[in-house]
Amino acid sequence: MKDEQLVKLVEGITGVIQWYSTANSDNGDFLASAKRKLLGYSFTFSGAVGDALDSYNKAYAHRKSETAKKTLEYVSNGDAQFKASMKAEIDVKDMRLVESGYESIYRRLKGQQDSINNTIASIMQDLKRLENEFKQTGN
Repeated sequence: MKDEQLVKLVEGITGVIQWYSTANSDNGDFLASAKRKLLGYSFTFSGAVGDALDSYNKAYAHRKSETAKKTLEYVSNGDAQFKASMKAEIDVKDMRLVESGYESIYRRLKGQQDSINNTIASIMQDLKRLENEFKQTGN
């Protein structure tokens, strides 16, 4: 997903969540509409979360692989295991910085996805409450 697409998606989600947090939860039509919008956004957003996790996992695997190669190289050149490990970690520090950027993006998106899911659950509870009130009043 391109950056501008993700920005528009997050803006749409934010708009629905802000509306829900300030709206009258007794309007079933608006709640149902918000739920449908968030479900659609959630489906699209889950792809972005998956892409972010994939990028993070690839960066992590690459760094670990390079660290292992460097460690083996230093050990085969006569360094002790601990010293070789430390030297290898220093050698791949830039890879760790890249990896941490991917991790940060993933965690931010995952947190936003959790917020979407919590809001959907809350809307569904409000809809169920309205349905029960409607049944009790006999309308």
